[in-house]
Amino acid sequence: WAAIYAGAAQQAQGKDVISMTGSINEPQTSVFYVFYYKGKPPAGSQRPCLDGVEWVECRGGTWNEAAHRLVVKLAELGVEHGQVVSIDAHNNGQDTAAIFSAHYSLALAGRGPLELSFQAQNTKQPWRSMYTSAALTMARAPLKGTRIVGSATSSCNCGGRSVTYTFIQKPEAIGMMKHVSYVESREGSWNAA
Repeated sequence: WAAIYAGAAQQAQGKDVISMTGSINEPQTSVFYVFYYKGKPPAGSQRPCLDGVEWVECRGGTWNEAAHRLVVKLAELGVEHGQVVSIDAHNNGQDTAAIFSAHYSLALAGRGPLELSFQAQNTKQPWRSMYTSAALTMARAPLKGTRIVGSATSSCNCGGRSVTYTFIQKPEAIGMMKHVSYVESREGSWNAA
């Protein structure tokens, strides 16, 4: 995964990134995608192009353990609110360690301490139910300036279950997001999706 994270960090350089996500594709094969807006942000935009993108990974015997480790590690690295670019959940297949990775940039303006909390779903519910619940959590996430401080990520698990984690900044809400929803794409290949 280290080479994949580093490649994704390099791909994010100089871009106005929306999201970054990875997954195991088939045994011994993984993918990581960087989604970004085409072109440069308009003059005066609050969304700068990324510089100095770094990554961190935390693993655990349980998803909650790995998520807690990631929250602690980001704080130890001095990452502030507003500097996390993405958080992603994945694994190396059923019955393997839970993995969370985060990409961040210390070059982004920090807005005070990073105090992440998360909502966890570990269920056999359909993806649609999990996405809807994550969207509702993000709709309640606080706003700080023009950047959304929520992040949702999902992964397959074991025993027919899947996980979805929604990370949000803890401090008091300054406003509420409206009309939060999700989009899902399914195709025969990763690139087609």
